[in-house]
Amino acid sequence: MTAPRGSTAAAAPHPATCSPPKFGPWPTSPLPSVTFYNQEDTVTNQLRNGVRGLMLDMYDFENDIWLCHSFQGQCYNFTAFEPAINTLKEVEEFLTENPLEIVTIIIEEYVRAPKGLTKLFTDAGLVKFWYPISEIPMNGMDWPSVTDMVAKNHRLLVFTSDASKEANEGIVYQRRYMAENENVSS
Repeated sequence: MTAPRGSTAAAAPHPATCSPPKFGPWPTSPLPSVTFYNQEDTVTNQLRNGVRGLMLDMYDFENDIWLCHSFQGQCYNFTAFEPAINTLKEVEEFLTENPLEIVTIIIEEYVRAPKGLTKLFTDAGLVKFWYPISEIPMNGMDWPSVTDMVAKNHRLLVFTSDASKEANEGIVYQRRYMAENENVSS
C-alpha cells in the first residue's frame, strides 16, 4: 500500500460490460447483432473478483450516454448495451462498500454532448471519489501511494481517449499518462 500507484499494473477487460446488447437477438429481437459481450461476470462481480480497471466504450445514444461496442464512432441499436449510468452506479456502490479499494476507468469515448461525462459521473455519485486532475503527477513524478489515495478518498481514476476532455471537463487524457498493451499472450 505504500508503493506509488503509478508503479502498479492492472488487468482491464475491454469492454468491461457483460450484459447482452439491449437490442440484439437476446432473446426476441429480429435485429441481427454485430457485437458480442466479452465478459461473463457483471461489473460488480468483476470488481468483487479483483478487477480494478474497467475499459468502457461510451457513446451518445438515445439522448443519453450509453455503453456500446461499436464502430466508426456511432452507436447503433444492434451494438448498444445499456445506459452508462447503470455501470457507473455499480462502481459507486463498490467503492462505497470497499473504502480501501481504488478503481480505474478508461473510456473509449464518443460522447459529444457538452459536459456529458461530467454530468454522468456526477449523477452516478462518483465525483466524491474522483482523483483530481490538478494532482496528476507530471514530468515523470511518482503517483501518491495507495495509502495516500485512500486517505484522501481519491479512489477513482478516470481516463479518456478524447484529448479535448482534459481541458473541457477535467478528465485525464490517457495517452499522456499510461501505456496500454493489447497483445498479451498466455
